[in-house]
Amino acid sequence: MSSALLPRSCRTARLVLLSTASMASIAAGSCSASAPPPATTPAGSDAGTTTGSASDLVAQGGLQFTYAGSPIAVDFAGQVAGHTVTHKLNPGGQGPACITQFDLTVARPDGSCRLDLQWMRKADGLALAKARFFAVTTSDKSGSLVNCAGWPKEAGAGEIVFEGTSDTATISQNAVPKPHSGDKDAKVAGVTVSMSGTLDLKKAGKKFALDLGKLSFKGTLLSKGRTDVSCGSAQAVGTEFCAKTAEGVDPGSLLRRSVKLHRCDDDEPFDFGALCGNDAIWLVSHHMWLATAATNTTEGFGPELASAYAKWKDKRVGTAFILAEGAKKIAVPDPANPGKFKADGPAPTAQECNDLKAKYKIPDDVVMLYDKGKKLVFADSSLQSVNYIPWHVFARGDGVISSLLPKPDGKAPTGADVDAGIQKAIDGN
Repeated sequence: MSSALLPRSCRTARLVLLSTASMASIAAGSCSASAPPPATTPAGSDAGTTTGSASDLVAQGGLQFTYAGSPIAVDFAGQVAGHTVTHKLNPGGQGPACITQFDLTVARPDGSCRLDLQWMRKADGLALAKARFFAVTTSDKSGSLVNCAGWPKEAGAGEIVFEGTSDTATISQNAVPKPHSGDKDAKVAGVTVSMSGTLDLKKAGKKFALDLGKLSFKGTLLSKGRTDVSCGSAQAVGTEFCAKTAEGVDPGSLLRRSVKLHRCDDDEPFDFGALCGNDAIWLVSHHMWLATAATNTTEGFGPELASAYAKWKDKRVGTAFILAEGAKKIAVPDPANPGKFKADGPAPTAQECNDLKAKYKIPDDVVMLYDKGKKLVFADSSLQSVNYIPWHVFARGDGVISSLLPKPDGKAPTGADVDAGIQKAIDGN
């Protein structure tokens, strides 16, 4: 049996021989971070501007509704809309990228009749999570209260804001098209954003129905691309959902968030806390050089990952695929002086990582990482305590490790073993 060195207290680790056939299909889930904050563009900055240009998103049409028996019409035509958009980066821009949040703000030139719309990603697309209509608001220009034209006078009421939401309203722009889908700062010209649906806006027992179908926007869409957002359900994820307990490498301890590996798509350091809030967390290592180390030895779970993805599609298993070693082995010889280690050989590269993603068609929702600094070969920056490679770490949704593979006996994990690890984490054990 070939061996690989994984230095933990100067011990030589044995290699787990994993045949492709021995690994049954299991799954990966989304990876989403906490949702970005809502747009803070106030009326009077972008919203309410009438000097639209080719780089703006400009309103077309307006609103028509009845309040307290009086018909009210609001013409937004020509007004520049403030907008904040986030999409999930599609590395390489090979296909469209889902929009995970779309905030719109538009108002009349004096800041009146302001309408705020916040669309959030759900499993089947963007849904209108919150709408606010400012019947009476404070003008950014004069500082005084301004009524929406046609709104009845309500003495001493101050600002009057109606709020509502809708499960049936729709917006046409659910994705950033290629090749812009791979841009961190996407700029998509020539878009038309249309909406449909009626919602009830309410305040203190008063309400009116608002039809969004007569309002649209044309121009240039600006969107921020991120890797830590999800195209799945809108369940919140992020570091705030991590347990407040000590980090470690054994079951019962928190994943080592202090160990920052690098993302393969943008080379930014990644905090494993971004996976907290999912139903479970799964880390799986990959070691390219193992493919030729011995007969029937696999380098990791990469070849099976894509076909396994669908099995847990109804659960949220935040998954990180970790390229721990590239085509060349990282050797750690016995130290000349106790406590002094040196990792020989090259670290894996982002290109190797991205090539693996393409080769094995690994889903976009899987976070692709690589050990740029060769941290994982040392005990004080390892992510697990097993003495075999490749390895799997399963953690609960709060980031606390629930189990590890391979088991202490060193036997190659079966598909049932991996299924059990994911299920145990989902069950919170």
